[in-house]
Parts: sequence; C-alpha cells; structure tokens
Amino acid sequence: MKNIITLGITSILLMLISCADPCKDITCNEVGACDDGTCICDAGYEGTNCETEVRTKYLGSFSGLSTCDDGTNPIPFTFTFTANPTDVSIIDISEPLFFGDIMGTLNGNVLTIDDVVEDEFDIEFSFTFTSNDNADLMFINTNTTDNTVTTCQGSFTRQ
Repeated sequence: MKNIITLGITSILLMLISCADPCKDITCNEVGACDDGTCICDAGYEGTNCETEVRTKYLGSFSGLSTCDDGTNPIPFTFTFTANPTDVSIIDISEPLFFGDIMGTLNGNVLTIDDVVEDEFDIEFSFTFTSNDNADLMFINTNTTDNTVTTCQGSFTRQ
C-alpha cells in the first residue's frame, strides 16, 4: 500500500513538473508572442526575443551604377535608406539626383517602391538585398507620353 501511495504521489509530481509553462520566463518585447518557449515575432522583427527590427541591417547609403536596356550610359546612383518613424516595414529612401525622397515597403529582403511618377515617367523599383552590404536594383521606367518601357538594373554596395 505504501508503494502505491508513493507511486501515486510521484506520478502527480511528474505531471505537475511537465505542465510547467514554457513561456513563463520568455519576453518577446511586445512585438511577438511566445509559443511553447519560442518567440514568434511580428512582421518586421526578428531575433530570439524579437529584439531586432529586420530593416536595421539594410539602413545606410548604397552606391553603384545602373545600366538600362535602352543603350544609355550607366548612371551612378547613391541611395540612402533610413527608418520610417511610423511603420517598421517602411524604409525612407533618399536619392537626390533624380528621385528625391520616396518610401519603400520591406518584405523579407526585398524593398519595393511602386509607382514613382517623375515628369512623364512612371517608375517601379525593387531592391533585393543579397547581403547586409549589397543590394541589386531593378527598375522599370515607363514613358507615359509614348508608352516606351526601359528596364534598368544595377548592383549597389554599402558605403
């Protein structure tokens, strides 16, 4: 009888120990939720405890040449990426020569800028960050006057 009681108490204790909350001491910095001891981060955040904004690794200035399929000479560009204060998935972009200040949406490692209208041109951009220090640019430039389409691309390096 004593062995049965000991076995019963041991079983109850093991069940209580195994039912401990694996999220009890996990903090996901209010931008994620704990699931079975692991933080599941909201979009735009990463890290063990969702402590890092994804976009921070892509902020800074990137320079390079853009080559277009219309035969024009390569054009040097410097794009400066800064954090938008209102949305973690938005990056503010500054390029003083042609485009001025524009905004892009970051999804994973792709930054998309839709429909920049500059004079008679409608331009769609996308940057693909191939590493923290390198980005490939693709933009499609549609002349709204004669509907000609020019595709340009280039590789850019953090400065």
